[in-house]
Amino acid sequence: MSPILEPVALAFAEQTKPSFVTIPTNALAPGTVLRKVQQILQKGPKEVVWHVNVSVDGIGGVHDHVRGVVGSFEKCLKTLKGLLSLRARYSNLRVAVHTVVSTYTIGTVRETMDFFKTMPLDNHISEIAEERFELGTVGRPITPYAEYARIVPFLKGALSHSKDDETRRILRRAYYDLVERWTRDPTRQHVPCMAGIASCHITEKGVLTSCCSRWTNKGYLGDLPKANYDIKELWFGPQADKIRKSIKAQECACPLASAAYSSLLMHPKALVKIAKDYVMQGESSEEAVISSLSK
Repeated sequence: MSPILEPVALAFAEQTKPSFVTIPTNALAPGTVLRKVQQILQKGPKEVVWHVNVSVDGIGGVHDHVRGVVGSFEKCLKTLKGLLSLRARYSNLRVAVHTVVSTYTIGTVRETMDFFKTMPLDNHISEIAEERFELGTVGRPITPYAEYARIVPFLKGALSHSKDDETRRILRRAYYDLVERWTRDPTRQHVPCMAGIASCHITEKGVLTSCCSRWTNKGYLGDLPKANYDIKELWFGPQADKIRKSIKAQECACPLASAAYSSLLMHPKALVKIAKDYVMQGESSEEAVISSLSK
């Protein structure tokens, strides 16, 4: 875990005043993860909700194989146990598992989801694997284009076990539909991407980027430590404007979840559909309650 995680996370929370901040971790160093998360919870704004997502690609040997580290799955479990213990003491901590659906794991996604249903997690979300500079996967056949549509119904159904409110579940269903469209045509943005406008990504070294798909290669906005952690200076600078123009020109297209959620909410057509789904879901829930009361 990054040695500057604490100052970067606290600077981001204090300057931008978000409702929540997500911290992903591979959990290879459980003690370090737990120590840093606790420090952030102690020093950070109490009104900010901190989501810590532990990356788990599969159960046991599947995860170890994908990560290339023997024993890494057990470290994930140890980290989750410690985070759940912290959650009992800090009401603004959320603990989740994040699973990447790749050509390596497409056949074990159901098993992985079922395994973590027994844990009192706040949610278990998934994201399709993609080629990223960040992960060194550019040029590798890791995206399950043809097979992804097959598991979308299962992924949507699995959301019913999430502790998230219905609004977030509906948004995630919309995201899975968006990714399915992208797998059929990965050459264009199926909704205009708002990365660098409504969302951003900070690397482990404190570099501010538009997202973790473009990374520092094509999404560089600036170096936070060099800017004395002044996010506004970089966010409103000429380099940021240059990156935004490139994204608007659709010089990239990807299914990155963190950018997709905000993009869906800022796209009128998609937002109307999400709103309709919310209303319909509410009506279905009301009918279910009436039905149960009449029995």
